[in-house]
Amino acid sequence: MAGASPDIMASTVAAPLERRLGTIADVQVFGGTPHAVRIDLDMHALAAKGLTANDISNVLIAANVSSPQGVLSDGHTDTTVVANDAMQTPAEFGALLISSKNGVPVRLSDVASVYSGEQDKYQAAWFGGTRRCAIRSAAPTRPMPSSTIRSSVGAAVEVSLLISIVLVMLVMLVFLRRMRPTLIAMLSVPLSLAGAFVVIEFSVTLTAAVVISALVSLTLTPALCGKFLVQDAPGVVRVKSRTELAVERFDRNLHHRYERALDWAMRHAAGDAGSVFLLLLLTR
Repeated sequence: MAGASPDIMASTVAAPLERRLGTIADVQVFGGTPHAVRIDLDMHALAAKGLTANDISNVLIAANVSSPQGVLSDGHTDTTVVANDAMQTPAEFGALLISSKNGVPVRLSDVASVYSGEQDKYQAAWFGGTRRCAIRSAAPTRPMPSSTIRSSVGAAVEVSLLISIVLVMLVMLVFLRRMRPTLIAMLSVPLSLAGAFVVIEFSVTLTAAVVISALVSLTLTPALCGKFLVQDAPGVVRVKSRTELAVERFDRNLHHRYERALDWAMRHAAGDAGSVFLLLLLTR
């Protein structure tokens, strides 16, 4: 391939050699297009021979059809024989027989200029005023071990479950305002999750979680309430703990702020309706 352009050398020689290396996953050639045999038809010569461009196209398609050459069989195994007899060089294309006029063969080189080039001759790259070509090789990516994936997913799931349990506990504490009822209600969460993990399957996980949660709520939770919760005697004022007092203050402040926000919203109903439409427009 003496005298070939750098991009042809890169795409036909260097890139295939690198792809055959076991340490290379992908090879990309920049600054040129894949090698191709270019054919420039001479319309005057075609007219003189009584041929058209469509005739040349049909002959080229028929000459480059890749089809099985035959089948070898020993009665047990069938082997299809395929030979790569497609034309590769300009000389082979130029010697292609197009037709015969008055017993004289007409070859492609008689009616066209056949030469080696690129698929897109208008695409190229230059660096420093000189035409250049670059090759980028990518090393194969190593797959992450399954044990590492499982440990990462497991850690993320554990953190998510822990955050969910803490949030549920805080919500119940704000509404119940007492630690004992909150702790009793919280016991149903890990027990329901543990029961769901025992019977975990893709089709019944949600159903099992709902059923087990219902069983825990109807059996264990009432039993614990009857054991640890004591009704205050008439006329006896129970002393509240610091945690309960802090939760009550937080609830009162939150309720007060909510009342003020609701009053403002009721006084500016038209503005609230406009803000809803504005939010819809901004989130489209």
